[in-house]
This record gives sequence, structure tokens and C-alpha cells, in this order.
Amino acid sequence: MPYDVLMPQLGMTMTEGAVVQWLKKPGEAVEKGEFLFIIQTDKVDIEVESPCSGTLVEVLVETEQVVPVGTPVGRIAQAGSVKTPEPPARDITPISPQSSQQPLAANAPRPVPVTPASLDSEGRKLANPRAKKLARELGLDILLVPDYEGRGRIVEADVQRFFQERSRPAAEAVAGSTTNRETFSATRKAIAEKVTASFQTVPHFYLDVLADATGLVRLRESLLGEIEKQVGVRLSYTDLLLKALALCLREHPEVNAFWQNGAVQRDRINVGFAAQATGRLVVPVVRDADKLPLAELAKVRGDLAARARAGKLQAGDVGDASCTLSNLGPHGVDHFHAIINPPESLILATGRIAFRPMVENGAVVPRQTIYLSLSVDHRLLDGVPGAEFLNDLVRRIEAPDALQQN
Repeated sequence: MPYDVLMPQLGMTMTEGAVVQWLKKPGEAVEKGEFLFIIQTDKVDIEVESPCSGTLVEVLVETEQVVPVGTPVGRIAQAGSVKTPEPPARDITPISPQSSQQPLAANAPRPVPVTPASLDSEGRKLANPRAKKLARELGLDILLVPDYEGRGRIVEADVQRFFQERSRPAAEAVAGSTTNRETFSATRKAIAEKVTASFQTVPHFYLDVLADATGLVRLRESLLGEIEKQVGVRLSYTDLLLKALALCLREHPEVNAFWQNGAVQRDRINVGFAAQATGRLVVPVVRDADKLPLAELAKVRGDLAARARAGKLQAGDVGDASCTLSNLGPHGVDHFHAIINPPESLILATGRIAFRPMVENGAVVPRQTIYLSLSVDHRLLDGVPGAEFLNDLVRRIEAPDALQQN
């Protein structure tokens, strides 16, 4: 009998979603594990696999229609179970504008998508959601982008190539161009909406402290060669701070929670790190960070950062974090406050490690120090437990040898 394909839950806080593109049309065969449709979130575009083999016989929801998690969105007739019906009238088979004017003879093959214009039955450009997003960020009209490889739909590579070809003659004028202003506007709009929602709905309070980072610097220098030889990744201060955060969350389970009409405890310790990639802010997540050896954590973080820079993060790379680390130290920042990334309950902002004056045994001495700023959701935590968590974090940074242990 037909198998109903359901709207998946792609994170513990996801309650609804929308299909932005079907990769198969009614009447087409599909294999189990083959990508069937795409869901677009504010973080990544997620390609959803088919749960079984057979023929897609019906699309039950229109693209961009928001439905609750668990809602049937399509129907597959498993092999040999149900006769495949003719595709419904709403099928969006790509055809050229010219061929749409001529009736098709019985049993005639459907036209091949044309190049450069890949259009649906209503004359709209067929394009991967990532391609559409990149075109918006670059200030391009997607209708002008050619289908260079004849895939039948526009992909990111087409947009990038078109942008490069169009920009090459006027490379020196790009800095002040309208395209740059439009790119900036499109990129900032998504970030603005997210941080505004967080700042308006989550009551923040902030805890600041200056920690002695001498031991942290010494530990990193002693492990650099060993870890790079072991896993091929250069150990960063971000790796050490992520490990310290994870161990503190394990020690303070009341912090490893989020607010949802009451405190909800998390059963894993996943730590995210803020990264600027492909023109937008993303938060890849190191899962079970408290259980990973430091070298393995550095490798996972390095792989995630590389995928973020390439714009290739997947569903499992983001979401469901216990907290986020925002480290602007590499960019020369001393001290700042960060905005919480809901549904997390806290975010740690760290600045650069630098020599600063500290009092030691009654004397002022230069020490390598780091500013730590913890932004906390006041619905979940009060000042004292927040301070205890931050003090534990300082202790682990100032005596960091335990970071090498699980």
C-alpha cells in the first residue's frame, strides 16, 4: 500500500516546516536514501532522503506551505504494490516557454529543460534553494543566471560562475557598487530578524571576568605539534574553550537546559561556535563535546569550520546546542557581550589573549589574560548559579591540564 512521507523533525525545537523544493515529480521512481525534497531553515538547506523505494505518486503539500511536524507531505507507492497513476495537473515538469505553447502528442516524451532558461510550467526559474539564496545575497536576478551544465535547474555553481563572469570587467568598481549594497542588505536582514527576536523575548543578564590565560597558552603550545600530527588540525584556543565549556556543563546540569514554559533538561552536551561564513553568521555544533578527547574535538571543529566556509553545512551540523562560544579574540577584540542563540540558555563571549597588568602577591605584574563574558537567560538561571558556572570555567582555564582528559 502507499507509504506516506512525513514532515521530519530536524531538531528538538522544530514544530513545523515547509518544503521549498521537490527533487522528484509524481510518476518518477525513487530509491530509498535518495534525496526526495528540500527543507530550508534559517541555518542551512536540508535535503531529505526517501524512506523507501518505489514511485512518487502524489505531492500532498505545495512548496513553501508551512505544516506541522509529522504531517504527510507526499505519498510513495512501494515497488509492486500500487499502480502508478498519471502525474497530477500540478506537476512542475520543467519545460521551455516555446514548447508550452504546443500540445504534446500521446505518449510523447516530455521536453528536456532548456538552457539557459530552466522554467517551470508557470514560467518561473527552477533553482536550488541555495542558489536562490546566493543570488539574493549577491544582488542577482535568478532569471538571468544560465544553466551552464544543463542540469535542468540552477545550482550554486551556476550563480557563482555568472557573478564572477559579470563582475570581472568591473572588478575595481565592485567596492562601491549597488550589488555590494544589495548583498549587504540581504545578508543583514536574516541576521537582524534572528537577533531582534532573541533580544526581545529572552531576558539577558551579563557576567564578566578577567581570567589568567598563562596556563592555557602554555598548554596549547605544548600540544600544537602532537595534535596536528595526530589529526591534521592546528589546535586553537577555540578548541580549548569549547572543551572547558563542555566540562563545565557536565558539572552543572542545571545550566545544561533551556526554557520552554518551564526548564527543560538536555540529555547531551553539544557546544556550538559562532562562525562567519559565506556572507552569513552560522553556528556549527560539536556534539557530545564533553566525551571527545581534545584532539578529536579539534578535528571535529576543524571539519565543521571548513564546511561552514564552503557553505556545505548539513542538518546534523547545526542545532540542539547547549550553548555557544563566540570568540572574537582572533579579530583583535578585547571584550564584548553576545546575544543568546535561542533555544540555548547562555552564550560565552571571549576576547583576545594579551598581556595585561594583574596584582600578584601585592605587586603589579604583566600576565597573559583573557576576558570572559557570559550572557545568561534570566528565566532559567539567577545571578549566583550563573556566577558559579563562570567561576568554574575560570578555574578550568587557569588550571587547564584537565582539558586533556575526558
